[in-house]
Amino acid sequence: MEFRTLGELEVWNADRPLPIKGAVQRSVLLLLLLRANAVVRLEDLVEELWGQAAPHTAPKMIQNAVSKLRKSGMAEVLATRAGGYVLQIEPEQVDATRFERLVDRAREALAAGMPEVAEQLLEQANGLWRGAPLADLAPEPFAQSEIARLEELHLTATETSIEAALALGRHRELVSTLETLVARYPLRETLRMQLMISLYRSGRQADALGAYQAARTYLRDEVGLEPSPALQRLEQAILIQDPALDPDFLSAPTVEARPARKTITVLHADLIREGRELDPEALQALSERIHDCLVDAVTAHGGTVSSSTDVTFVAAFGLPTLAEDDPLRAARAALAIRSAVAELNESVERTWGVRYALRLGVATGKTLVDPADATAATGEVFAVAARLARGAGSDQVVLANSTRSTLREAVDVERAGELENEQAELAWHLLDVRPVAAIVPRRLDTPLVGREWELAQLRHAFERAAQGQTSYLITVLGPAGIGKSRLAHEFATSVTGQATVLTGRCPSYGAGVTYWPLAELVREAAGATTQAAIASLLADEPEVDEIAARIAGAIGADGAAGSASDLFWAVGSLFASLSRERPLVVVLDDLQWAEPMLLDLLEHLVDATRSAPVLLLCLARSELLDLRPTWGGGKLNASTILLEPLTPAECEQLIEHAGGGSLDAAVTTRLTEAAEGNPLFLEQMIAIALEEGRNAGEVAVPPTIEALLAARLDRLDPLERAALERGSVVGKEFSLSEVTALSPEAERPDVRRRLEVLTRRELLAPAAAPRRGDAGFRFRHGL
Repeated sequence: MEFRTLGELEVWNADRPLPIKGAVQRSVLLLLLLRANAVVRLEDLVEELWGQAAPHTAPKMIQNAVSKLRKSGMAEVLATRAGGYVLQIEPEQVDATRFERLVDRAREALAAGMPEVAEQLLEQANGLWRGAPLADLAPEPFAQSEIARLEELHLTATETSIEAALALGRHRELVSTLETLVARYPLRETLRMQLMISLYRSGRQADALGAYQAARTYLRDEVGLEPSPALQRLEQAILIQDPALDPDFLSAPTVEARPARKTITVLHADLIREGRELDPEALQALSERIHDCLVDAVTAHGGTVSSSTDVTFVAAFGLPTLAEDDPLRAARAALAIRSAVAELNESVERTWGVRYALRLGVATGKTLVDPADATAATGEVFAVAARLARGAGSDQVVLANSTRSTLREAVDVERAGELENEQAELAWHLLDVRPVAAIVPRRLDTPLVGREWELAQLRHAFERAAQGQTSYLITVLGPAGIGKSRLAHEFATSVTGQATVLTGRCPSYGAGVTYWPLAELVREAAGATTQAAIASLLADEPEVDEIAARIAGAIGADGAAGSASDLFWAVGSLFASLSRERPLVVVLDDLQWAEPMLLDLLEHLVDATRSAPVLLLCLARSELLDLRPTWGGGKLNASTILLEPLTPAECEQLIEHAGGGSLDAAVTTRLTEAAEGNPLFLEQMIAIALEEGRNAGEVAVPPTIEALLAARLDRLDPLERAALERGSVVGKEFSLSEVTALSPEAERPDVRRRLEVLTRRELLAPAAAPRRGDAGFRFRHGL
């Protein structure tokens, strides 16, 4: 006989369920089951079932229920004892007990280093669940503690299952699941830690640190507590990129670690202490303060500390994982260091009578990364950055030309002379980083070529929202440089007279960036982000002050942010108000960098503003679908456009315009072939061809494009990268069978899935000519 509580209460004898009818029968059975093998007094049953409201017939009702339970098939296990009843069963006859023991065994297997065994045990355990525990008795007060216990057990099993998956190297697959679980159980620190680890192991260190900040903010605002010591230690481990956090793939296929060539950016700071001599204790305390100051500035921008002494500080951007904007991050970090040290000097001079002067150098160059330590690299770039720092004036930041050529319009510089080396490389004084700087410039003044159909789709979505007085979500996906921003700009310009158009962008990193795009939208609409400015947009709303306070608090202006549901309601009210006079178009760029909470807000807005003419136009790379695989799914008022590469004829049209007709046919052909339909790549290669007078046999790859492609490759799983490398051995086009044949035996079963993932990420494309009985692929870029 089996008693089932992991769902509605059921009793099975062999292969048939026993008929347990009536609320009193089921309630009595559960009370006896919860105290199995112990006598439960009749008066205790009455008290549990009815309390002070027990009818005078209550004892008789319980006796009748027990009698019917016995007749249903439980006569051998349900006995009468003096003054009460007892259910005589073995613990294994209860599904909840079996579940608990399977989870315990799984945890033991995991602790013993056997995650595969743990997964098998947990699969058996989870197979016992049929729905919400004791779902048919959920309203009963006496069932609440057992329901809560079972739900806690289930959640513990989920956490154990995630631990096993992490041990097996499936961190990338876990991110979206963990984001959902954290949103559902925000007080579970174990889930938050697992999310941080999954993000970190997926090469998303900044996002992992952002997840910690989100946890800290929630705990502080909602329950007035700081994160636990364990969560704080994990944040520190991520900051220093502790090797202990690296995934252990155990028996899963692995790729032999080899030295890797990477182009990184190095920041070198020379520290000059000025003032009186200090005793050793004071010097140590001061050194720790200055070190912490520099570390905070660097890690805030995604850098890692390579070395630090009393007189020098070296940080690298691009280790362990490349970001396309590493040079920009390094430039911002250099300015942040200068500002932080200047602020620190004010208190240091008062306390110790000394101050620090800085000389900073920033250089970009190739390195060889240690396979045993992804944060350790060797290369001439470290020496170049040090030479730049030595040649800088007090509190100056000097950029190598290698860094300046990548940043170009993102920074304000002036020429600093030439480095003392054989190449006599130019150097530049960094004056400032422009507020909206991006490593991949958005060219909004070039002609829109070949996007007539896509533009018509955006117009159709707008007309549907405007005429139907309803919200609509339209997402434009495509790789960097494919023209998403240019298309959105053309569309926004075309509806400017018919709609209110607001634009925002998701930054790729930084503290407090969750609602950064919302702050940009508010600033554009109201001219400021204060509570008063927001309130001015809500003149006709009945709860103006409350709405304005929630939004102002979330974007860090003033007021209290409140809960997520409060904020979602407030933003929905704001959008509805802004769309009353004419339709509202909200353009959000770089959504692949969005925090999960922002994605939740946007999906909520589509439903919350169904009766308001609001068009949400979201631009993102395909990585958005890694973050949120179900983005826009299941909504009738949502659609997605994938921007494909330009055709050769369209590329030639763009070359004719950008080149002013000065490039001959041979150069045009080479540029068209090299850019492979990416308008940004094409524009930048045209610019170099015009500047340097390249002939038909040469196509220079701009450093911004190199950085972009290198960062995409660096974020790949090692096995995905290995599959790409094996495909490149075959040629520009290759087949599944060819890559499988080149792969080790252990990896072969997973080759197809990895190639399909690479195709979804737009690094590969289906072969132009399909192969019968064999999947064909080709590289999207030969660059």
